[in-house]
Amino acid sequence: MAVRWRRAVLLLPCVAAWAGWFTGHASSGHAQTAGVGADEAAIRSTIVETAEAFNSHDASAVARFYTTDADLVTVRGEAMKGSAEIERGLARLFATRKREALLRTGDVTIRFVTPDVALVHVTNEISQVVEAGGRRLPTQRELSLRVFVKDGGIWRVTAFHNTLVGGPSPAVSDHAGDDREALDGGSPPSNKQLLRKRPAQSDGASPLNWVLCRHQQVSAPDTRTREL
Repeated sequence: MAVRWRRAVLLLPCVAAWAGWFTGHASSGHAQTAGVGADEAAIRSTIVETAEAFNSHDASAVARFYTTDADLVTVRGEAMKGSAEIERGLARLFATRKREALLRTGDVTIRFVTPDVALVHVTNEISQVVEAGGRRLPTQRELSLRVFVKDGGIWRVTAFHNTLVGGPSPAVSDHAGDDREALDGGSPPSNKQLLRKRPAQSDGASPLNWVLCRHQQVSAPDTRTREL
């Protein structure tokens, strides 16, 4: 009997240590889960506020949700660098084609790469956009990939890439020069138009090389209004 008591006494420190580790581990897990939940809520709130600022046609309010060195690529493949340039581009749009535009946020999916970096996919519908001639375009669906970073406890977008969903807009015409019109304020060219303008492949030229060359042409700096 005395031997059993001695064994029990010897095991008590081990049991206490195990209980302490389990309690601490569980508390840490709960704290991490709570932290992720708060960060996700903050990111979703930022997305909502960005859409509200867009619908108010306030370029400055939208730009404040971007880092100062943010990269943005539009649905047309045009690139903007920095929140200041993004603000100027939006100001031009809100004064012209998107002076009445409305943005409605759909699905939002968030994946944390690190505690301070998140990849976010956002589906939007944008309506009431007008062409240079004043004709209103049909509603379009967009899918954007946004890289959020947490700096000083605040989540901001440091990279944004936008794409169209569901094919080209019905407003796209089928005439030569449409891709130039798209950059000047019309709808993006359709795949059919791009293929029609595609040069013949020779000397081992690949479709990828052609796409890269075209991207460089489309994203060249110019003074035309840029669309997000």
